[in-house]
Amino acid sequence: MSTVILVIDVILAVILVALVLVQRSDGALGSIGGGASSMMTTRAKGNFLTKATAIVAALFMICSVCLAILNKPAQPDNKSILDTPAQTEKTPEAPKTPSAPISAE
Repeated sequence: MSTVILVIDVILAVILVALVLVQRSDGALGSIGGGASSMMTTRAKGNFLTKATAIVAALFMICSVCLAILNKPAQPDNKSILDTPAQTEKTPEAPKTPSAPISAE
């Protein structure tokens, strides 16, 4: 189930990027979405692209939230991480030295 939602999420992300890139820019970079000879008027095309971007963005967010809920790690109990005692690190023991000196024979 989560694989299907993930594929839909990726497709929506690509569509969302394309919709944002096609919209008319009011900045100095100009317009990517075509000139005045297109079938739709500039105002109608802007309204359609704005609504389509909002709808695709909402669907993308819903799919992302569903993926986050589906892939939540299973927790056996509902304890907080603050309720568990801190784990202390054990210090390594010093190497043992022989009690009697080693004599060279």
